[in-house]
Amino acid sequence: MMIIGNSFLFGFCQIYSVNIPLYILLYSQILFYFPVLFFIFDAIKPLRIHKYRKRQEDARHIVMTILIIIAVVVVIFIAIYNSLVRKRNETENAFAAIDVMLKKRYDLIPNLVTTVKEYAEHEKSTFAQITEMRNKSYASFSNQDKENLDSAFSQACTHFFAIAENYPQLKASENFEQLQRALNETEEQLSAARRTFNACVTDYNNAVQTFPSNLLAGMFGFTRKSVFSISEQERTVPNVNNLLNQ
Repeated sequence: MMIIGNSFLFGFCQIYSVNIPLYILLYSQILFYFPVLFFIFDAIKPLRIHKYRKRQEDARHIVMTILIIIAVVVVIFIAIYNSLVRKRNETENAFAAIDVMLKKRYDLIPNLVTTVKEYAEHEKSTFAQITEMRNKSYASFSNQDKENLDSAFSQACTHFFAIAENYPQLKASENFEQLQRALNETEEQLSAARRTFNACVTDYNNAVQTFPSNLLAGMFGFTRKSVFSISEQERTVPNVNNLLNQ
């Protein structure tokens, strides 16, 4: 079209001897190019729009994928954190059950001292030891103090039962029989509470030390807990019924 237009313009100038400035010739070329360029841009416009929309969709898919991954990670972290909290609360509740039994046995000390003292007054060292334990405020004890007290009290009970073997009247005392039943009952409940606590602590420690929960445990201050251990002497606390029937 441009070639035809220019040929026509040059032919007209030669026939009629008309001098046309150069800029008019340039403008005429532009005018002839413009419809062609407009047609080309209009033809490729849908392709450009399609590419733009495809880039938008690709970017949207990438963003959605990243958001989904972040959401999944957050949900997993929340689930692990809540699991750690539940396990820690279970250990605290289990120790609270032990605490109740320890307090119950701790409160039996005055009766134990009074009952045995009537028949074995010369056992002053044993009385002094257990009375000293009882005079301390139980509420002020730490968990470790309570474990130590539990072990010390079991040893003292073992010694008291050994004393009772040397005093037939003490073994036949109604107060002593009631006391030994209460101690045996408390000891059975305490043993069951210890087992429950140690199982909870083991479960909690496993969660604190294994991947991936150990990552959150370190970040949020979840630390290992100690199981409630007992001494060998406490493991062999004599059965009072057997002692009385010997």
